[in-house]
Amino acid sequence: MKLSFQWKIRIVICLLSVSLTSIGFYLFYTVAYQMTLGLLKKNLRDVGNVGAMLFDDESREAIKRLKTQALKEAIFDRQVIDTLPIGGTTKTISPEKIKEIHASNDFQIILNRLKMISHASYKDAVPLLKNYEIKILSGFDKGMMATYLIIGSMDTLPDDIGMYLVSAAPEPTSEGWPGNPIGNMFKGFDPWPHVSQKIHIPDRLITDDHYQSLSCTVPLLDDNNKTIALLGIDYAIGGELHKLNKLKWICFALIIGTLLLSFLLSFIISRFLNIPLKLLTEGAKNIGNGDLQTRVSVRSNDEFNILAQEFNNMTQSLQDITVSRDDLETEIIQKMQLQKEKEKVIENLETALEEIKTLKGIVPICANCKKIRDDEGYWNILESYIEKHSDASFSHGMCPDCLDELYGKKDWYIEMKKKEQTE
Repeated sequence: MKLSFQWKIRIVICLLSVSLTSIGFYLFYTVAYQMTLGLLKKNLRDVGNVGAMLFDDESREAIKRLKTQALKEAIFDRQVIDTLPIGGTTKTISPEKIKEIHASNDFQIILNRLKMISHASYKDAVPLLKNYEIKILSGFDKGMMATYLIIGSMDTLPDDIGMYLVSAAPEPTSEGWPGNPIGNMFKGFDPWPHVSQKIHIPDRLITDDHYQSLSCTVPLLDDNNKTIALLGIDYAIGGELHKLNKLKWICFALIIGTLLLSFLLSFIISRFLNIPLKLLTEGAKNIGNGDLQTRVSVRSNDEFNILAQEFNNMTQSLQDITVSRDDLETEIIQKMQLQKEKEKVIENLETALEEIKTLKGIVPICANCKKIRDDEGYWNILESYIEKHSDASFSHGMCPDCLDELYGKKDWYIEMKKKEQTE
């Protein structure tokens, strides 16, 4: 399929503009995405560090006691755990024991601190309270961070398995939150040894049974620098993802707008560039048809004007060459005609020479009978000698003098003469 120059220009401009725009918006979106995640990770790290300081010696001892009780009451079924997807949970403690542990003083002390962290992440400052009320699902929409304590392989659990010890919302709520009670086991996203000794923020988003989030874990250490539990903080990133998706669609819309604008611009540019090309093309066709009077006028101060000038110079040169060629052809024709005439004259002369034969030298002739002697000594009658040595032939007749001498005395001759004289 052959494309015209106009369409080639349009395609090149569109591809170039869309490519540059796409790359620019892709880099912009990538930077915005990474910047957003970077800021959220920093906020998670800061909240985690400050939140870990809320757990004093009393609360850390309570964590140790709760952990011992949870591991004692948990019923670990490996087959069930193996069927869990990453992030999935399953209960390992009976509902009665869960209710009993949730009501204990140790559990309430830790629960209050977790609620304090979650409350502070999205609400205004309030006086110090014994109980902080939070709504987990509606809180997520307002930027709340979910908090919980988890234990793992350092507590005799397999490396890929963790257990929720306390969460900020352990009980089901009227808004649809299913609750996350003590003893809930889950399959971890990362091997436990990687997250148990230092602050850990996965590069990827975490999707579990409850929400999609950016997660951070901070180790809680005892006096011997041993990790007794991990403080987990989840930030439901749905709102930010919605904004980023909205930004992505805006970028797509801008790319489409750029495509349309570039096509319109390329249409205008290609038409502008095609005008002098069309003039030059028509001029070339006229020259091809033999019209050497054609001249192209391009009003611009660019290369097309220079090309038009060179085109006109070429046309003038062709015209001059054609005139010179015509003159030369005319001269050649005239010379050929003269040559033909000369050849005809020569031919006529040769024909005449062939027809003419001359007698050369002294010819012996008898003074009386007028016979001529040839080179062999024979005497020939005059007519025979001339016919032999030329292309002439003779017809015989009598001149008037001879007629008078021979027939002058004859009556019929005298009568004929008189009659000729009277006529």
